[in-house]
Amino acid sequence: MAKGLSLNIGLNELKKGFYESRGALPSPENDARAMAALALMEGYNAPMLLLTQNATKHNLIEHLNFCAKELEAGDTFLLSYSGHGGQVMDTNGDETDGKDETWCLFDEHLIDDELYEHWKAFKKGVKIIIVSSSCHSRTAIKDLDEFILGKNSGDAIACKSAYELTTKKNIVSKHEFDPLINADIIHLSACGDKQFASAGKHFTHFTDLLLKHWDYGRFKGSYEELVSKIQKESGYCQKPGIRTLGANTPYLHTRIPFKLN
Repeated sequence: MAKGLSLNIGLNELKKGFYESRGALPSPENDARAMAALALMEGYNAPMLLLTQNATKHNLIEHLNFCAKELEAGDTFLLSYSGHGGQVMDTNGDETDGKDETWCLFDEHLIDDELYEHWKAFKKGVKIIIVSSSCHSRTAIKDLDEFILGKNSGDAIACKSAYELTTKKNIVSKHEFDPLINADIIHLSACGDKQFASAGKHFTHFTDLLLKHWDYGRFKGSYEELVSKIQKESGYCQKPGIRTLGANTPYLHTRIPFKLN
């Protein structure tokens, strides 16, 4: 029987010293708990929570390594992040805009290049669902266009390639083929790389709308339809979207959200 693991991260503040300020936010921990509850309702095993001071880079990497070892073909990994998203100067020349996207963990940034290395550890046939409720989040799991296709898509929606996904509503970016990644990955992001995500009072704006339309599992449309509904209520300055990544399946956006295989 297919197994599901869920890791849910929420940071209401950051460690002062590494960052310029604590960057207090009211709702990311609530997001993490709500996504853990979603996972339980969908039949995942007991969700793992990393909240604020426990959401360090070391702890996240340990949990990612554990999940990569535990999951087999047909299993599902749900990873949610809520907190500050950042951008830092690119040091290896793979970003044409000169910036890497990050998740701001409690003690330091987790750069998209670092996340990319962890996707390689997951076995063939594992499905990974990532939800990023953070600023600059469209390519936070890694944008491969520069060094695989030789060009930068930025926030482009339709690119001419064998793995193109075109939509009328500018929801789904093209599928990124990568022979080094065996898992099938879908990433739901709160906004584009050049945009900011609204914090909200009880939940972040993106998570609040996701939970509203998911509707305790009653939503039976696709990921694309779910994000389309969210996008319509997100406002002009915050544009949620979907990216898929991996060697196998460019059509994850057509599946029912969060379901185990």
